[in-house]
Amino acid sequence: MKSTEKYVDGIVRKVKCSHKKREEIRKEILADMTARKEGGEDWQQIMESMGTTEEIAEEFNQNLSSEEKKSYKRGRIGKILGAAMAVVLIFGLFIWWFVPKGYPTGHSGYFTQEALEKAAEETVALLEQDDFEALKAMAIPQMLPYLTQEKMDTIRGEFGDDWGEMQAIGTVYTQELEQQGNVLALTQMNVSYANVSVTYTFMFDQEMKLAGLYVK
Repeated sequence: MKSTEKYVDGIVRKVKCSHKKREEIRKEILADMTARKEGGEDWQQIMESMGTTEEIAEEFNQNLSSEEKKSYKRGRIGKILGAAMAVVLIFGLFIWWFVPKGYPTGHSGYFTQEALEKAAEETVALLEQDDFEALKAMAIPQMLPYLTQEKMDTIRGEFGDDWGEMQAIGTVYTQELEQQGNVLALTQMNVSYANVSVTYTFMFDQEMKLAGLYVK
């Protein structure tokens, strides 16, 4: 069922309409697929017969009303403005983080290169799976409002509607940051998808809890 939900999510993300309409489409697709499952087909057969996420999304896009298309454009403008404000905020936060003294990984005794690499790669994997419950379980409380499907869809939309399958994770670079007795670890790596490449930056506290997430 997990792969089925991911398949439906892949369709819905590519439909250029309002959030409300997307949820209606999601329910419609799931209802149709569930009916076919109850009729004796298995999930894999159903998905293969339906076609790719791109093909189904394009069919929905062609049948959208002009009002839905306008609503989508208004939403995109709002997201762009919101992202611009977020960049200013993140930039300000990063100035604060980078003012402290930087040290090689292992300096404080709290972190190791291996542990940070593993944590960073696990975080990427959970983002790829849209497993926000698991992400929240490994994050500090201040991060919880930002670890949602809606927030990640907004971020992903800034780089394109279709990232495609993940291809490779590059070298994980790490560093420790210290200010007034507080120590954090920073990790950064490039991740290649079929249609885009992005850079993930994660912050971890002394208990290896996710304390920051930035995508560019």
